[in-house]
Amino acid sequence: MAKWIPYMLAGFGLALAGASGFLASQVFAANAQTPTKTVTINVATGPKGDPGEPGPPGPKGDTGPKGDTGPAGPKGDTGPTGPPGGLVCPAGFSEGDLVINHPGGQVTLFTCLKD
Repeated sequence: MAKWIPYMLAGFGLALAGASGFLASQVFAANAQTPTKTVTINVATGPKGDPGEPGPPGPKGDTGPKGDTGPAGPKGDTGPTGPPGGLVCPAGFSEGDLVINHPGGQVTLFTCLKD
């Protein structure tokens, strides 16, 4: 086998990985949603408590013999069509930013928030 073939295959694999990453980013960009509200919570920064005592170790279970794999079951019916892609919040919730302030910094999550 020629020495250049593994390099060509690796380059081809890298190109496919890059293309799939690009396509995934386009899907997420196409489904961009804007938050309807922002909720901010502050995590307390009080003193750290003393650690609790460790519990007793549990008993080690026995490993039984592995059985044979059974035959594949019949294929089920196709389910109903799901909702369209993107974030779909349940009733009583709407899209929004959840901002969490904590001692290490700040984190913002785009999620469903209760109205």
